[in-house]
Amino acid sequence: MYRKTYSEQLSERKGFLLNMQILADAFEDHYQLTAFFPSGNRPTLKAIRHYRNGTTPSIGSVYILWAFQVNTLFSTFQDVSLIIVGEPDTSLLSPSTSYIILSENTDIDSVYDFTTDLFLKYSAWDLALQKALFSDTPLQDMLEASQDIFKNPLFVHDSDFYVLACPKNVEGMLKWMIDSRNGRPMVPLEVINAFKIDKEYLHTLKTRSADIFSARQRGYRILYMNLWNKNHYEGRICVDELQSIIKPGDFLAIEYLAQVILTSIKRRNIFWSSLGRDPEDICKKILNQTITDEHEISQLLRFLGWGAHDRYIIFKLVTEHADMSSTFSTSAFGYIESQVSSSHAFFYDQSIIGIVNQTAGNNTSPQIVNDLEYLLKEGMFKIGLSSEIHDFSQLHVAYRQASIALEYGPIADNTSCCYYFRDCALDYLSRKVCEDISSEYLCAGEIRTLRSYDEKHNTKLNETLETYLTLERNVVQTAKALYIHRSTLFYRLDRIIQITGLDLNNPRTRLYLLMSYQILK
Repeated sequence: MYRKTYSEQLSERKGFLLNMQILADAFEDHYQLTAFFPSGNRPTLKAIRHYRNGTTPSIGSVYILWAFQVNTLFSTFQDVSLIIVGEPDTSLLSPSTSYIILSENTDIDSVYDFTTDLFLKYSAWDLALQKALFSDTPLQDMLEASQDIFKNPLFVHDSDFYVLACPKNVEGMLKWMIDSRNGRPMVPLEVINAFKIDKEYLHTLKTRSADIFSARQRGYRILYMNLWNKNHYEGRICVDELQSIIKPGDFLAIEYLAQVILTSIKRRNIFWSSLGRDPEDICKKILNQTITDEHEISQLLRFLGWGAHDRYIIFKLVTEHADMSSTFSTSAFGYIESQVSSSHAFFYDQSIIGIVNQTAGNNTSPQIVNDLEYLLKEGMFKIGLSSEIHDFSQLHVAYRQASIALEYGPIADNTSCCYYFRDCALDYLSRKVCEDISSEYLCAGEIRTLRSYDEKHNTKLNETLETYLTLERNVVQTAKALYIHRSTLFYRLDRIIQITGLDLNNPRTRLYLLMSYQILK
């Protein structure tokens, strides 16, 4: 019951707090413990104090006192924690009181010092875990700091049974095999195959709190805690019962360790950094088309909680800063990800790249721009956005689209900060088709004919044709745009047909002419 309470409270507080179970476990090895009543056994304890008669104990401390100090006042104390030396009248304690009773021969000063050291030990462990969050090898450092807490060998493996950290391999533990494909240590295949058909093991894959895997299969018990990133199983922490008996208080400690690991996962997936790479490495390999292992893509998608065929777009942010990598911190990527739902941001090729899962985030391109409005203004960024794609492995295509938007968008409008590929695609196509044949010989010759005629006779037939086609042959709008009467427009159109012989009722002819005008611009 206390484990569930701890999980519920963990997100509401910071730091590791002890419960009475951890104290009782430690006292059993050093003192004569005559009784233990944990009540709610909540993890609320930060320090030990001597109880002073007439005072009201606070919830955050455990109080040490003699049995004769317990009186009727104690029945009014709610949710307090006591260490009592001697045999008290327990009927005087409220039902919500948690207490440990030690033999009357116990040295009370020794218990105080021992308990103080115990708090200091767990405080130092918590500090080591927090420091590990910012180290180059966070997972390895966390497990090394935890060896003295569990007094048993421990390791972490991912959902594919690759061993991500194992500070010490003692006699009796599994001997890791090395995957010949990537050189990574993993649980032996015969053990994995045995797990796949083991009902007890399959049941453990569903648990959300710390639990024990029996000794039936391995010959020793294993305390384990599954690592759930939202609803995605990332792997497992295992403590092998080979050097010391697993105690009830270890459940509380492993759940806290799991929460710290999950914190690192949410910041910048600890599993990737433990393997010497991170999600950005995989994303960059997709963008520059150097990805060779599809398994890496599936791991990345599992970490992000995305599907291979969800709807994706990429946005690209650029600025005038000479070296954006030195002016843009990792925390800013977190800001982008917090503003744009279901996004992942990173630095690539002197630009900030954002991958957005529109399926998961249910957002649109204009929404993304609106979400980043503050950043665009304050950072003087320009943003290019790709069109929607439906294959995560084709992100390099979306990246190219976002790059094209930033390259061609300012040519048409240099005052804007936002450019969409769909608005720039025609300009891009127009320039690309001229790479093999110059525009002079690629475009419709009838346009050159009309230009020559206009120059010679001081007419505006070419302008008339372009406007007429651009406005989709709408006579009223064309006449209005050219500031001429409709009869004048009809006259000009007749002259255009007489001079060029064009069939303006032919859709392919009109498309070719429009493309020619676009290219000539």
